[in-house]
Amino acid sequence: MKILVISDTHRSIKLAESAIKDHLPADLLIHLGDFVEDGRELADLLGLEFKGVRGNNDLREGPNELEFHLNGFKIIALHGHSQELDSGLDRLFQTAVSRDARLVLFGHNHRPGIYRRKQTWLMNPGNLFFAESEQSLGVIQEEDTRIVLSIFNLKQGAFTDVREIPTGPG
Repeated sequence: MKILVISDTHRSIKLAESAIKDHLPADLLIHLGDFVEDGRELADLLGLEFKGVRGNNDLREGPNELEFHLNGFKIIALHGHSQELDSGLDRLFQTAVSRDARLVLFGHNHRPGIYRRKQTWLMNPGNLFFAESEQSLGVIQEEDTRIVLSIFNLKQGAFTDVREIPTGPG
């Protein structure tokens, strides 16, 4: 399974569409908020399954977070605005551990990255907002005995962070 993860599109539909098309085929598109409707629109346009969460700039009703499983991994998806990101990632790691999640997907601060503490992982795909100097998206690729997390930087035209996670027990 291949999952594309985007966040903070802020109505930059054409930029997001172009970025997503470069990484097709994919099985699922996840939007982590701040114009989550962009993700729904893009998924419909490109024929992708869709999951999304609300961000602090989303006015419509919808989930604030999602939980799902991938190859034995419990994953939580949320925007991040309620997680005190300005103070670091501690609260996100605590959320993951307290809820037995191996991976938390988050956005909000527009800063892409993949982070690890012990067996707990966090991934921020960055943003696809035309007004930012850097844009990026996340890719999650499920393989036989591992999950590969990666960040693709549009300006550099390359993956700038790639991490392999064994899918065995914690």
